Amino acid sequence: MKSSKGKEIVGSSSHNIPPFHAPPQKVISFYNKLLEKIEEARIHSLSNTDRENMENYIHNRFEEFRVSKNLNSFKDFFRPWNALFFYKNNDVEQIIKFAKNNIKSLTPSAITNVYKECIKITIVERNIFILWHLFGFARSLIRSFILYHDEDKYYDELLFKRVLLNNSKPKEKIEIFKYMEAYDIFEFKAKFLMDKLEFTGFYNEEIKFKYNNKKFCKRLN
Repeated sequence: MKSSKGKEIVGSSSHNIPPFHAPPQKVISFYNKLLEKIEEARIHSLSNTDRENMENYIHNRFEEFRVSKNLNSFKDFFRPWNALFFYKNNDVEQIIKFAKNNIKSLTPSAITNVYKECIKITIVERNIFILWHLFGFARSLIRSFILYHDEDKYYDELLFKRVLLNNSKPKEKIEIFKYMEAYDIFEFKAKFLMDKLEFTGFYNEEIKFKYNNKKFCKRLN
C-alpha cells in the first residue's frame, strides 16, 4: 500500500499486506502488530542515543503531541515532572515552550524517563494510523468493485445468488454511482488523517516484523 507521500509496506511475498477481503479485525490486528514493532524499535534505540539526540527527539515529540494531546492530556503527561515542567498558563503553546526551555536542566535519569514516555505511541496516534489504513482498504475494495462492475455483471450475480440462498426478497441492482460517491468520501477522510500523520514519526525508520509467519518491512520509498 502506498500513499501520495510514497510510504509503503512491502513483504516477503506477493501477499505483502492483508488481502482486501480480510475482515476489518484482521486489518486492525496487522497494523497493531506494526505499531508494536515501531515502539520496540524506539525502545531499542535508547541504548545508542546520547543526550543531544534525546533532547532533539523530545523537542520533536512535543511538537507531534499537538496532534494527539489537548490541554488536559498535556498536563497529565507532565505531571510526574511537575517541578520542572509545571506551567500555570492554560495555553498549550506556552506549556510546550516552557517545557522545551527546561529540558536542558533535567538530570540524566530524568531526561531518560521523559524520553521513554515520548517513545510511547499515544492512543490517538494509534487510532489515526489504523483508521487511515482502514480507509485505504475501503477504497481498494470500492476500486475493485468498479473495475469488475461491468464484467458480466459480476456483483449483480453475486447479489442475486445471495437472495436465492437466503430466500429473501429480490433487491435492486448495485448502483455504481453510490460506490463512486463513497470512494470520494473515504478519499477526503483519508487525506484529513494523512495530514495528521505527517506530524508523527511513524515513517522515520525502517521496521521489519513478522505477522502470520510472513516477514514484512515498513519503509520510506
